[in-house]
Amino acid sequence: MAALANLSKFLGCYGYWRNFVRNAGFRWEKKVSLDIVLDIMNTNLQDCWSWLKQVLEELHEEYGCVLVFAALTGLRPGEAVKSTSLI
Repeated sequence: MAALANLSKFLGCYGYWRNFVRNAGFRWEKKVSLDIVLDIMNTNLQDCWSWLKQVLEELHEEYGCVLVFAALTGLRPGEAVKSTSLI
């Protein structure tokens, strides 16, 4: 919701967005920082690794390298693509 609110500010329709959220009854969920860290620590990454292995079997090697690079470095997709084009 925060990303959509920021996008609406950028596009100049924040008032419309705010009215839409209010009329739809959406609520912001506030999480304590410790809860966020615990959620990250308790995440099972095995599903992600198995998905990555399946995708690598199907993709061409060039594209698979970008995915592996992004997974190992933790870069965002756009950053990973720009980085691999620089390498």
